Amino acid sequence: MAALQSSPKASAGIDEWVDTIDLATQTNIVVVGSPAVNLFAYAVNTVVPAGFLQVTHAPMRIRVLDQGRDLFFPEDVEHSEFDRHFGLVLLTRSPINPKYHLLWIAGISGMATQAAARFVRDLVINPTSTLNAIKIKNPNIAVVAPAWEAGYRLEQYQSMWRVNDYTVIWSGQQ
Repeated sequence: MAALQSSPKASAGIDEWVDTIDLATQTNIVVVGSPAVNLFAYAVNTVVPAGFLQVTHAPMRIRVLDQGRDLFFPEDVEHSEFDRHFGLVLLTRSPINPKYHLLWIAGISGMATQAAARFVRDLVINPTSTLNAIKIKNPNIAVVAPAWEAGYRLEQYQSMWRVNDYTVIWSGQQ
């Protein structure tokens, strides 16, 4: 958000504040976090074209509707340390009030959410070069993953909790 110009019309709310839902019905909204950590994300998860699938005794996965079929990230549950590092960016009509839009930035893990937020930041700062790196024109859904710097292992990132780059795994239009 620091990349955006300030606006007196912008307001912030936390999903646990009683009046936040009233704000969400009157404006475009940005939701950060997966259904596991955010009540708004939990509420919109099944009514938007992409979201999170949680199956008992299995890691959470990202579900994207693509040309009438579901795609899953990760494709298969391998129970590896990389299964939980996929992030989602979705721009769609708000299911709370279709006159407005919803921007959802989330991940299966905190590092995946950081990667998704980095992607959105790059879209705000330099949309042309960010979109040129993606093969599809004007996507409204992207699945990203953290990009590890050379010489670092995943466990080192988990102790630092800082993701500086990402890879776009999939992008599409709905």
